[in-house]
Amino acid sequence: MDIFVSSEDRKEVLQLPIIPEELSVKFPHNNQTFSTISEGDIKLIGMPGLKSIAFDSWFPMKEYSFAKSPLLGTEAKEFFVKWKKKRRPIRIVIVNNNGYEFHNELYAIEEIGFGYDRVGDMTYSLSLEQFVPKKVIK
Repeated sequence: MDIFVSSEDRKEVLQLPIIPEELSVKFPHNNQTFSTISEGDIKLIGMPGLKSIAFDSWFPMKEYSFAKSPLLGTEAKEFFVKWKKKRRPIRIVIVNNNGYEFHNELYAIEEIGFGYDRVGDMTYSLSLEQFVPKKVIK
């Protein structure tokens, strides 16, 4: 599996050098439960909510032969901080081992945290929520 992160227009593309051990994608639904006087609770099935992705991993601070790309932690941190400050979405593309792209969507950076492990590599946690562009009709 490979994970690519890019700017919305795909002019800046990063390949995550280390694949997270676990990747969580949530598909919420905006259902509501109401209590009635005579029928008890009833469930109204709403519209799909915004997907979210969360994962923890690390960025190398030196070259490793097993890394999927030469991306270093400082470059990755600059990328995420830059797009968070610009308040623009980023694109997440996940490709399986056969080259099949099974996830390609825009996400807003909800939260990102950085740290360092005992060998000096940069750890991070990333939380993203789907971004759906809206077109203004004149």
